[in-house]
Amino acid sequence: MRKRHFLFFGLLCAAFAAFAQKDSCCTKNYETASYRICFGPDSLHRQGEYLASIEWLSNDTIAKDYLRYYQIAADWIMLGQTDSAIKYLNRFIDCSPDDRMIFADKRWVTLSSDSVKWTPIVKRVEEAYFACLDSITHKELALELFYLGIEDQKSRVYRGILMQFPDSSEYPALDKEMYALFARTKKIYDIYGFPTISMVGKCASTSAFLLLQHSPYIRKYYKLIRQAYQNGEIDPVQYAMVTDRLLTEDGKPQLYGTQAIKSYRTEKYFPDQYIIWPIKDFANVNQRRAEMGFSQTVEENAKRLDAIIPEEYYAGKVPMRYVGRERVRYRWKGMGF
Repeated sequence: MRKRHFLFFGLLCAAFAAFAQKDSCCTKNYETASYRICFGPDSLHRQGEYLASIEWLSNDTIAKDYLRYYQIAADWIMLGQTDSAIKYLNRFIDCSPDDRMIFADKRWVTLSSDSVKWTPIVKRVEEAYFACLDSITHKELALELFYLGIEDQKSRVYRGILMQFPDSSEYPALDKEMYALFARTKKIYDIYGFPTISMVGKCASTSAFLLLQHSPYIRKYYKLIRQAYQNGEIDPVQYAMVTDRLLTEDGKPQLYGTQAIKSYRTEKYFPDQYIIWPIKDFANVNQRRAEMGFSQTVEENAKRLDAIIPEEYYAGKVPMRYVGRERVRYRWKGMGF
């Protein structure tokens, strides 16, 4: 249990540096930041040395203020000092560019059960989120997608951690959570269509895209995504990603190289390695990626995913024998996963 306890503290770590800005205090950047949600607990906290962690962080002149405040709040909550934890959580909200990790971190469970203390925290985060938005037409839907996006990323990252424990008893509960997200995603798309940027803002629209990308309903709603792309209402990178996912689910070559896979079939050729799913017209894939707004080449993306690109791709071949033409829905590794 202690090993899993430590693993959870790394659950959503995705480089907080993506949010770093020049000033120690900064405005929120929900509409421009990565969709990833993360926090960076230090080693003293992991060892249970909470007072030592507080002392070290209090004297730290290098770390960003919001990082220090968050960790100090976490130390105080582990010591049962809720008032001190709230004090530093509020300081964190004052300075942090993105507050979503508060709702993804189980260390705040005891605090969130006290509505008198927790409600003001929630209200501050929600008000900061809405302050980032320009004119939108569906405010309540934007807030719902704000929270659904947190749940989606939390469940998927935790599932990645559980892959180290294939016999874990937590899979059924996690599957139940994911099916609930699938059901809510379907209902949202049935009622509203694709939640576009003008409807809910970039952050919530990205959450809507990711919820669909992780669901079994891509084919059902792909036309809505394509229409949004044609109308300039979705990030072109997201359109490229969902297009690749649909193609790979159909056992066809992808276009932009966003998806990698490891399956029983790939194991025959590339043991214990992820490979980039075969790409149509590989010679021009980086040009297509640039046109859609990707900042990385397919080679850089493969490195990021810890996947390989088979040499045959560079010879102009599309070796579908590596992956087969059947639909494959497991052990994916791709952007937005």
